[in-house]
Amino acid sequence: MSSLLLMSPDTETQELLKLRCELAGFDVLLGFSEAEVQALLPTSIPDVIIIDLTSHDASDKQEAHHIFTHLQGTKTIRVLIAPRSAQEVIDDVESWPVDLIIRKPFELESVVARIEELQSKQHISDNSI
Repeated sequence: MSSLLLMSPDTETQELLKLRCELAGFDVLLGFSEAEVQALLPTSIPDVIIIDLTSHDASDKQEAHHIFTHLQGTKTIRVLIAPRSAQEVIDDVESWPVDLIIRKPFELESVVARIEELQSKQHISDNSI
């Protein structure tokens, strides 16, 4: 079973993603803040991390960047969810160590399918070494 760490200030988004990812076979851990996520990381590096960056707040972007940078060099698939209306957020994060950027609104099935596709590509790459 793959582990997935989900950080979202939006409880509805968090709950929907959690339920759909659990149905897909992920063991889901929740974090509501950088402090909570950072507390979980030393004990377990997740296979996938999803950070929902719903606000335009600079401190939220800084927290997300810090977490993604901390996981750089690991096999963790890093997914960022950004608001559709925030092109400046997308422009800012394009240079971050992120594997997938998803814009709101999104379809739950699509998010899980894209994560599974990235996992499959990663597995193929690991086996070809």
